[in-house]
Amino acid sequence: MPTLSASVNGTLLAQVRTDGYDVVSVAVQGTCVEDEVAELMMTGLKCPENGKPVYLTWINSYRLKAGDLVEVTIQDEGDTSHEGKTLAELFPEEVEPNEQMDFTPTTELFAKLRSKTRLREGFRFELETSRGSTYLGKTGDKGHGFGFTVLWNIQRPRRANLSLHSYTIDSLEHKTPMHDHVREYIEPFTTVRFSVNA
Repeated sequence: MPTLSASVNGTLLAQVRTDGYDVVSVAVQGTCVEDEVAELMMTGLKCPENGKPVYLTWINSYRLKAGDLVEVTIQDEGDTSHEGKTLAELFPEEVEPNEQMDFTPTTELFAKLRSKTRLREGFRFELETSRGSTYLGKTGDKGHGFGFTVLWNIQRPRRANLSLHSYTIDSLEHKTPMHDHVREYIEPFTTVRFSVNA
């Protein structure tokens, strides 16, 4: 099975061999109302036939500065750098094992988002794709946030999905399509490089 790794400015933060997992992903996300420009996460999911799904985190909310270079590599082999942590291990005082949490967005939630002060007008992206080309893009005037994701799943184990999208609060509230900047598949022996500026 392939191995995914994530580095920032040349420093490896985590590497995960996908054996035994159903999903492994590396994601960068940010909004115009948060203090940090963006955050980096690396997570995985195991869905055993007899048992509860296990959600693990290797990189938890790593804060990125404007211009930081995130590199995601997929390769044929390699060892996992360190054990992932469960939500209960990451947040022992906040997550109860049997607690049912409701993440359904409400009208009040979207009103609260709109009332927050915008700390930046938008984002500019630079992405070196698996084809060796460079994508330069930005969010629109009403852009609220963005997401960059490399996602591997067991259904197609020889490749991972790469996506870069941005969205508005309206698109979240009304569940309309987000703006896709880049979508492609990446295969082993590939490194993609991503950076964001406010």
